[in-house]
This record gives sequence, C-alpha cells and structure tokens, in this order.
Amino acid sequence: MLKELSRFRALSEDGEEHTVILYQRYRIKIRINKQRTLPTTQEYMTLTGLELNPVQGDPEAFTIIQTNQIIRRT
Repeated sequence: MLKELSRFRALSEDGEEHTVILYQRYRIKIRINKQRTLPTTQEYMTLTGLELNPVQGDPEAFTIIQTNQIIRRT
C-alpha cells in the first residue's frame, strides 16, 4: 500500500518547477483475526511520475533518476 505524506515545490538549475510528492509504503500483515499496517520505505516522486533520490548530505536536494538532474526544494 502507498500513502501520500506531503507535497512541496522544487526547482531545477535551469528554473524548471516540479511538484515533489513524498510517499510512505506500507506492508499489510495479517494474522489470525487481526490485520496490521506496518510502515516500510519512503519514496519521492514528481507529480509527473519521475522517481527521485535524496542527495546525501543535502536534505533540500534530490536527483531525478531518469535524467540525473538535480532539483532543490524551494
């Protein structure tokens, strides 16, 4: 299961604006008569579906995986 946690704007070096969405992925664990939803990984993606990786050491910067372009939170 995937749940949206937040959205924010980011800009590329050439001024292109992106809307970034932070998703939380969950695993559903079912036991006898009980169901639990457990958080697993968080993922960043643009509104247009481009996947992002956070830049280590810079919490405001992200790399677009498909283009290797750096964008920064505004």
